[in-house]
Amino acid sequence: MLSLFTSVLAAGTVAVVCGSLDPSTATAKPPQATVELEPSTLPSPPVSPSASVAEHALAEGHRHLHDNPGLAAWHFGEACTDGLGEGCTRLASIVHRGDVIPRDPVRVRRLLRRGCAQGDLNACGWVD
Repeated sequence: MLSLFTSVLAAGTVAVVCGSLDPSTATAKPPQATVELEPSTLPSPPVSPSASVAEHALAEGHRHLHDNPGLAAWHFGEACTDGLGEGCTRLASIVHRGDVIPRDPVRVRRLLRRGCAQGDLNACGWVD
């Protein structure tokens, strides 16, 4: 039986490992192939018809904020790219802290301006 194992790494990279599982002994054989996908090549998660793609990305960012901040940052970036200002603001906060993504004040200001332009009033309060 062929199985796929996926693991999200701290930097937002997903490792997909193909291996086989021997049902008679219930032990996994060593993986036969490992493929790392960059965030830009990750498959899109399923979206409910009632939620937009940006809203789904934002929700996923919030869900992963504490257990995998790198993945949360990636989701916030996707929400920002898809036009949801709160995603830009949340990503700006992560970049400002500098614990997952290197601190970059220029990028923080740019993300806040974009968040404000996309309607997030929290970002507007921080834009000079």
